[in-house]
Formats: sequence, structure tokens, C-alpha cells
Amino acid sequence: MRWLRVTLVVLAGAVGLMAAVLASHWPFGQKAVSASLANLGGGQVHIDRFRKTFFPSPGCVAEGVTIANGNDLHARPVVRADTLLLKGSYIRLLRFSHSLDEVRAAGLHIWIPQAGQPQAKGSKSLQRTSIDRLIAEDAEIAFEPQDPHSDPFRLDIHRAELTNLNAGSAIRFVTSLHVPAPPGEVHVDGRFGPFLADTPFRTAVSGTYTFTNGDLAVLKGVQGTLSSSGRFQGTLAQIVVNGESAIPNFEVLSSLHRIPLNTEFRATVNGQTGDVRIENADAHLLRTLVRTEGQVTAPKPGEDKTIALEMAVHDGRIQDLLRLVNSGPPDLFGMVDFRFKVRLPPGNRRFLERLELSGDMGVGDAKFGNPETQQSLERISRHAFDGEEDPAAVVSHLRGHVSVINGVATLRGLIFHTPGAWAEMNGTYQLLTQRLDLRGTVHLDEKVSKTTTGIKSFLLKAIDPFFKKGRHRSVVPIRITGAHGHTSVGLNL
Repeated sequence: MRWLRVTLVVLAGAVGLMAAVLASHWPFGQKAVSASLANLGGGQVHIDRFRKTFFPSPGCVAEGVTIANGNDLHARPVVRADTLLLKGSYIRLLRFSHSLDEVRAAGLHIWIPQAGQPQAKGSKSLQRTSIDRLIAEDAEIAFEPQDPHSDPFRLDIHRAELTNLNAGSAIRFVTSLHVPAPPGEVHVDGRFGPFLADTPFRTAVSGTYTFTNGDLAVLKGVQGTLSSSGRFQGTLAQIVVNGESAIPNFEVLSSLHRIPLNTEFRATVNGQTGDVRIENADAHLLRTLVRTEGQVTAPKPGEDKTIALEMAVHDGRIQDLLRLVNSGPPDLFGMVDFRFKVRLPPGNRRFLERLELSGDMGVGDAKFGNPETQQSLERISRHAFDGEEDPAAVVSHLRGHVSVINGVATLRGLIFHTPGAWAEMNGTYQLLTQRLDLRGTVHLDEKVSKTTTGIKSFLLKAIDPFFKKGRHRSVVPIRITGAHGHTSVGLNL
């Protein structure tokens, strides 16, 4: 009994000592939590309601939490949370550990001021604090715009879970969020850190991502549903992304054609500015492969970005590309090679009105989709060519320079060949109204009168001298005009 009494006294003393230690170092009081949050956010803290928890683990619940930007209580708070739940461990408390088992945040809103604005910084003593797991649900991150009349860029985070939040260690994070441009759902699983406080954008980051249900209608002029997946690694200032994307129903609105567009790409993202450099991207458009490189940049951080690309096609199909801009069947068929510089500036105009393009192209073994246009060229070729080859077999080879601006494609130095004749033309194609207007000359191996028969041939003999150029050759002015599907070939007198 004596030993029992001694044991009970010792235990009581130990419990009393523990209680005294815990009371003097209890980290979950409102004052202590407010001080910690002030160190974290760098500003004054206000808590509407606060209560402590003791079982099964020590902790607290804070409701209506706001952290001001510095000492300005009237400024927009940098952090606001509906509820913060902190949970620790009695063993860690006895060890005087600055560690938490878990932090849960609900209704979290984080405001990111403009770069360069003065912001209060937290205490370096906070670096001793670590968190095993942090969970945020229904969170929002908003970035202040340069224009005070513009809406801020927002990221809606459905759920984010971070583990091993400890200075000097990499953080594992899993997050699901909604992005606004193009609107869609993103799931990311990766690692971040160790965080470099002096040079934060040199902090390492890596992981995998999936993007689903991206609505391209926000880009104005195009529509479709985008999905993408891939891997990323690097630093915040230079994140290298390797991935693939699929749009099963891509459509330029004026074309009324929905076609599949699949891409494999490698790009570098600047996490500080949001600029993107596309190192290479292979886009499969039906049976045509388009190779692309370029960049997506803005003149200043926060401003709308401009897309600038260099695109090339080798042995593609011109009819696949025309489906992007034509509302009906393609006007032209054949194998195409081209190299274009493409620029898409920001703005509220439609896609085809904003599109700027310049480059050279060539189409081999081309045939026109309109039977009347095709028959007109074959008729000229048949009578101008004395060989045995069927002129319909190789109707034309086209090459020329193309430029697009304000919805109008200008064609210069457009040359196409048929057996016995070749033509050189210039003109325009209205991308919005789909009207073609080409004018130029056809060089024939025969006289004009021999390109037809009967009474027409007899009448044309009278004007042969006006079109004669050299022995047995003629130069005839022609035009190819009309709306999509109704183009016609005629003399341009």
C-alpha cells in the first residue's frame, strides 16, 4: 500500500507537471493562434468565433477568420476562411514540437495583390512550424487585375490536400480545381519544393495532370470540348510540360464542320508570367499532320495574351484544312505543303476576324470540287494539249503566297498547271462570306480558237491575234469567281 501511495503521488505530480507545462505552452489558444496566423499572413487577424478542443486530440476551431494586408484594416483581406480546424498531438506538445497533425480549411479565399505592391511578410520563426497534412475545400484564389475595372482571374479549388509541410522539405500535393480559360476541370498530383524563400521562382515542381470538359467557346469563333493529360517538371519559372490533348468535336463556327483534332506537345510554362513557349506540337487534323511551334505571351503581366505560331504541313490534304473554313464540301482536293506564320491577338472579334496568317503553299494533283469549275479547266486543257495523257488525271498543280487579315485571304502569285496550259492569278477569298475572286491569265500551247469546237471555234478565230504570244501560243485573261459551291471560270474581258 505504501508503494501504491508513492506511485499515485508520483503520477499525480507528473500529471500536475504536465498540466502546468501544457498550460504554459498551450498553442491552441485564440491569442496564440492569432499570432501564428499574423506571422503567416503578415497582417492583423480577426476571428469571429473561437473554441478549444481537447479530446481525442488537442486543437481548436476558428470561424470567420480574416487576415488583413499589413495594418490596413480597410483593405481587401489577403486571406479569409469560413472555418479553420487545427489538430495536434499531446505527445508533440510534451516535446515542445512546433508541429500539427492536421489543418482543415473550409471556404478559403486568398487574394493575390499586384506584383510589386508592398506586402507585409511573416516572421521567420514560423519556419519552425510543420504540418503533416493540410486540407482545403471550396477554396478560391483571386489575382488582382491591372485594370481596376476588370474582373480578377480566379481559380476555384474544389479540394486540395498537401502533406509534409515542413521547411526544407518537398511538399506532396493533390488538388482538383476549376480553371476559367478555357473553363474546365483540372486534377493535379505532384511535388513542390523545397521552397526557396529568397528565389521563390527557382523552387522545383513536378507531377502529373489531367484536364477535362474544357469549353473552347470562350475563345470566340471556335467551339469544342478539350481534354488533356501529361507530365510536368522543372522550376516555377520554367515548367516543362509533355502531354497530349484531344478535341473530338472541334469547329470554327462559320464552317459548320465538327472534326476531331488530336495533339501531342512539349511546352515550357513560365509560372511567374503565365507565358507559354510551344517547343513542338503535332496536331492530327483528320488525315493531315500539322507541326507547330511558337509562343503565347502578353506584353505585361496580367494583360491578355497573343498567340504567335509557325505551322508547317508536308504531304497533307488540302480538303482537310478547308473543312475548317468552308461550310459545305471542300472546293479543292489534293496534297498540300505549306509553311505559315500565324498570329491570333486578343480581343472580342470572332476567330476568323482576329486571325493573321502569312506564308507559302503548294498543292499537287489538285482537283476542284465544283464540277463546273473542274469541267471548264479540263475543257481548256483537253483542246490545248496534243498529248495522249488524260488531262483530268493531273488537272492542276498550285502554288502561291497566302496572307490573311480581317477575315480576308489574299492570294498572290498563284500559279497552277494543267496539261497544255498554265495560269497565273491573284485575288481574294472572303473567309466569312466564302466568296472567291481570282483574276489572271492562262498561257495556252494553242490558239484560243482551238480550245473549243463548232461555231465558237469559228468566232474565236477572229480574236486569235489579240491573244497570240509567240508561235502557236496564246495568253487569255480569265477569272474564277463565285460563292462557295458555285464558282465559275470565264474570260475576264
